[in-house]
Amino acid sequence: MARSGPRLTRWIVAGDRPTYIPWLSKQHTFLTAQYTATWLPDRPANASGSPAPGLPGTGKTRELSNLAFLSAINWLMNGQLTAGNVFLWDIDNNVGELSTTNVYRYSRNMLFGLNAHWFIGRSGRYTDPYLLSREQRFNELEFTLTYEI
Repeated sequence: MARSGPRLTRWIVAGDRPTYIPWLSKQHTFLTAQYTATWLPDRPANASGSPAPGLPGTGKTRELSNLAFLSAINWLMNGQLTAGNVFLWDIDNNVGELSTTNVYRYSRNMLFGLNAHWFIGRSGRYTDPYLLSREQRFNELEFTLTYEI
């Protein structure tokens, strides 16, 4: 039977903790930290493309790829406002992303949203398998209005 794709091993070290930060919220902030290492033991020389089967990407595939993130989720104003903030960093390529996703429940059926994505680090390198260096041209600020039926 033929193998369907390259072999890979992935190690994930993560931790999360609900934390009370009084100056930020009357409720808890959920903090998460994660480090992910992906090892492709039989990667061909000068490989390019996705860092792993099923993941998008067109940059350089490394034998060992490292990615880390920190995130904080806050429930503010008695849960009426939810804010998610993430710092993602590709350690091998010195590129990353800062993003925030915010949803404010104005009434039972109406929600307002404000989302922002800012790509940081070295830009236009084309060796970044997660496309973060090329996404810097697409920094985004988004407003949403949702009506729930």
